[in-house]
Amino acid sequence: MTDMTQQTRQVSLTRLSDIQGRLEALNKMRTEAVAEARRAHYSWEEIAAVLGVTKQSAWALFADQIKMIEANRERAGLSEAEAIALAIEATRSVRRSRSRRATSR
Repeated sequence: MTDMTQQTRQVSLTRLSDIQGRLEALNKMRTEAVAEARRAHYSWEEIAAVLGVTKQSAWALFADQIKMIEANRERAGLSEAEAIALAIEATRSVRRSRSRRATSR
């Protein structure tokens, strides 16, 4: 490979990594906003309408994370951001575990 090609490849990976980091930050912010809306007693139907998904999809995407956020906040006295970060990592861990089980079958 030429130096330019290698440099172009590296730039593309760097861009991809940057985009992934931004997506994770946006997902965290979205989860925080959904948790806040639920604490303000908005229904899943109202939240789903804003997100452009069905209420079932909104619930499936966020309910477990919000439960973990609230449980962690109550137990540990964590800030909302800290609780959300823990919930997101726990959700990712469960998804990775499920994915590994599905591929090993």
